[in-house]
Amino acid sequence: MRKRTIVGVLLLLISIWFYFRYRYLWQDIEDQINFISQYDLYDKESELILPKLIHQTWKDKDVPEQWLYDYEWTRYKMQDYEFHFWTDEDLRDLVSTEFPWFLKTYDSYPYNIQRVDAGRYFVLYSRGGIYMDLDIGCRRENLDPVLKFPIVIPRTKPIGFSNDFLVSSKGHPFFKKIIDSLQTYNHWYGTQFLTVLFSTGPVFLSLVYGSYQDKMNIRVLQQENYANTPMSLLVHRTGSTWHQDDAAFFLWFFKHRIAFTMVTIITAIGLVTFYLWRKKRLRSCWEARETLPKYTKAT
Repeated sequence: MRKRTIVGVLLLLISIWFYFRYRYLWQDIEDQINFISQYDLYDKESELILPKLIHQTWKDKDVPEQWLYDYEWTRYKMQDYEFHFWTDEDLRDLVSTEFPWFLKTYDSYPYNIQRVDAGRYFVLYSRGGIYMDLDIGCRRENLDPVLKFPIVIPRTKPIGFSNDFLVSSKGHPFFKKIIDSLQTYNHWYGTQFLTVLFSTGPVFLSLVYGSYQDKMNIRVLQQENYANTPMSLLVHRTGSTWHQDDAAFFLWFFKHRIAFTMVTIITAIGLVTFYLWRKKRLRSCWEARETLPKYTKAT
């Protein structure tokens, strides 16, 4: 019980520290986001500048049953698109043949999802087009609206960007910065969930965006056009197959972060107040003891 309590407290402290650190960094770039307007999404006159090419990945060629409907339906209604399906083996072959300088880092990742995350960045940098996770389907007749921009990333909640739907031209400077930054962020961050988020996942993507100079040329899909809403381009199914027990804790924390932070602050204030009161009381007792007459043994 004591061990589990200590682990829980450590996870709590790590969660609070990472959240406020990330939130503080994010405040400086919030106003620099160049969102795609609703007009741009519905405009059918603008020229498409990216190829109609969609990349998806899985560990092998057997698409899980829960995503098979969207996988097949998307291909059926978007027959003018080219689809490229990458297995884990295909991604490693891409890195080993075209980016051999990264292969040692790629193979050293402790979690396969890190290789999958990194792989999608190399795919888009070397091929261009759209990357979308298998748990994402197309809500509209096609994804032409995002092909009018050289790069598109989606805004997500509570802060930052998601990496499950990405759009880019071949060789885009932002994706060059992403793949060049992977080794810099390759660290252990305390738990699997945080390590994946900060080394290759959405937080990594958001931090690289924060340090990128030409932010205004990165177009951002608004939350209502990305999430499961009537205005969205996409439909999201249940995913996150890589999540472990620590992910459940951190997701619960982020969902209740405001209430949790308030309870933590109030608890901390209460503990400090109790400590000061206790210390003052002990001092008073000690001073009172010193004022009592001292007796000596009769000889």
